[in-house]
Amino acid sequence: MNDRNAILEERFVGLIERQRMLVRTICWKYSDGDAGKCAVLVQECYLALWRRLPSLEGGDTLSPRRERSWVAWICRSALSHHFKRWRHWWQSFDRVPDGSVAVDDDNSQREQVEDLAATLPPREQRFIQLYLDGYHYDEIAVELGIEINSVYKMRRRIIEKMKKNAGL
Repeated sequence: MNDRNAILEERFVGLIERQRMLVRTICWKYSDGDAGKCAVLVQECYLALWRRLPSLEGGDTLSPRRERSWVAWICRSALSHHFKRWRHWWQSFDRVPDGSVAVDDDNSQREQVEDLAATLPPREQRFIQLYLDGYHYDEIAVELGIEINSVYKMRRRIIEKMKKNAGL
């Protein structure tokens, strides 16, 4: 492991040790007291914190108050994105041709979207995978090596293609 990754890992472990209760408290509130959902949300927050850690200015020299504020902001942003993704991503795909909403569980909807995504080119499949993994649009742009505006255009094109393939 190179020095940069070792330093980041060390910073991450220290950050989690110091802010574990804050992350769990935020996730507990977002999960409405469901322990299973809370555990999933905690992992979602940890991933978001790990991805954003290199951008943390000041590193170990941050005041406890600023660090706590940064962690809360990242967690709330990640959880907001998490719920927005599940609420809106499937919404356009769970309509049946007569315009009514199909009542189905999340797993079958996800499978339907994954089946539709299999018909897309590899780059667009990569976009969907990053999106479903919880990456924000700016992070997707970096991963794909494109401009942020191109990410929005790509998302719109993917949804149009998937609707067309679904016959909607």
